[in-house]
Amino acid sequence: MEKYLYELIFSHENVSENAYKLFDIGITGVQEVSDNLIKIFSSNLDEVDELIKNVLDLGFTFVNKEEIVNENWIIKCPSELESLEVGNLKVIPVIEKENHEILNIENVETNIIPVKIIPGMAFGTGHHETTKNVLKLLEHDEIKNNVSKGYIKNALDVGTGSAILAIAANLLYNIPVVAFDNDELAIENAKDNVKINNLSDKISLFCGEIKDINQKFDIILANIYAEILVDIYENILNASTQNTFLLLSGIQEVKFERVLSKYSLNFEVIDEIIENNWCSILLKIK
Repeated sequence: MEKYLYELIFSHENVSENAYKLFDIGITGVQEVSDNLIKIFSSNLDEVDELIKNVLDLGFTFVNKEEIVNENWIIKCPSELESLEVGNLKVIPVIEKENHEILNIENVETNIIPVKIIPGMAFGTGHHETTKNVLKLLEHDEIKNNVSKGYIKNALDVGTGSAILAIAANLLYNIPVVAFDNDELAIENAKDNVKINNLSDKISLFCGEIKDINQKFDIILANIYAEILVDIYENILNASTQNTFLLLSGIQEVKFERVLSKYSLNFEVIDEIIENNWCSILLKIK
């Protein structure tokens, strides 16, 4: 792991509407600071100037560049650590010290499943509506019924980030999960989280893109930008089985119909949650 990172800050008149463009130049794991500011973290110090140029070419304005120590920054603000209960899951943010000692592990009730997450530089612990509501839909009765019938055998997590959804899918249904992201920082954070949940032999992680997937899945999770969801529709369809449940999130309400019109060609809507202008959808292949 690199000792230092560059924290790059850019502005745009509408970050949420344009952040998806960063995927086209291989950037994920961004942090939307506000409607007008976004942070990007790079561990490749030799390519930072080229990275800045590429982001400027997308219409963003450069604000600041700072070299920061690549450390578990959350240790410095433990007061921000709050657990989150969603259905039968309890997401527990934890701190990993330099000696790999784990702090802030909470006791949970016997009927609650703990999901331990180390907050990453740009990856949260499930509190955002886009993640929290996928966790809710993941426990939908339709999915549970299909699991009980033996129809659900595996899962795919597209753009895994912290791997929170991949971990939840395995812990809920005891199925193998493949998870990927095209950002190395995301995969680094995901590996740590998979490890502290003792799931390294059940969740396969890799740095890459959905075009690298060559198998089919009964649950597909994709919490990413709406524009990307539209672009990868054929890839999602190709990775689906005759039983696939699809959970889509990261969709702003104004873009909901655009995503739905694409996916409704081969999937039917089972349920949806709209909260604070963010949409999460559970679909089933037709």
